[in-house]
Amino acid sequence: MPTLYELLGVPEQATPNELRRAYRQIMLLTHPDRTPDPAAHQRYLLVNEAYEILSQPARRQAYDALLARQRQPPPVSRPTAPSVPPYARRRPPVVVQQRRSRPSTEVDLRPYNRPAMLWCRVLLGLPLLLLLDFFVLQHTVQTQLVKLDLQRTRSGEAVNYVVTRHGSFSTSQDFPDSFPPLQLQTSRLFHFVREVRVPDGSRVPIGFEYGTIMSFAGLLLLLTGAAQVRGVGPAMRVNLAIVATVLGVIVALLAVFST
Repeated sequence: MPTLYELLGVPEQATPNELRRAYRQIMLLTHPDRTPDPAAHQRYLLVNEAYEILSQPARRQAYDALLARQRQPPPVSRPTAPSVPPYARRRPPVVVQQRRSRPSTEVDLRPYNRPAMLWCRVLLGLPLLLLLDFFVLQHTVQTQLVKLDLQRTRSGEAVNYVVTRHGSFSTSQDFPDSFPPLQLQTSRLFHFVREVRVPDGSRVPIGFEYGTIMSFAGLLLLLTGAAQVRGVGPAMRVNLAIVATVLGVIVALLAVFST
């Protein structure tokens, strides 16, 4: 459909004088008194109405605004999401933040598993050797008294601590300094004194002084034996080897200095 400006044949920026001039020219051609053509008469009516609107500034301004709105591109309609009923709406997933794992400070002791087991086997020989020497490897020797020391126990009882060339022992029997040779039944390796006799064959009562070393030897035997069990883990086996090493040093020192 042509605009009012196109009906008058003028541009949209035409001045009032240009509008008036174009209107008069068309009126001369389409007036009913000048031509009986029905089409010309129809054009006459349209041009007359167009000039009536454009000749008034207020109505022309309103018409220009209408043209501007019509020429604007239609807004792009974005597709709307289908409405979801409240009961069908899903809640946003709960994001669970995982705690950062702390770097492990545990030491891997698996490389030390077999060395610890082998070392415990070596230490196992010490208590076995002590027990074998104490109960099996015995012999009888003639020896001379080297030192005699009188000591008192906590109960106030007098005890003689006798030192010979082949071992030492304690007894409650009195010994003169010039005592004849003694007959000792001792172990061959560590000189554990098991029995003491005087030249006439009578036995001398002696105290058992090896309770401490035998207790430590039994404990060492238990620890080193436990380290050989297959079900023991690497950490436990290494700990057993460490404790057995300390205990082995104690047993060795007692074996050397208690005889």
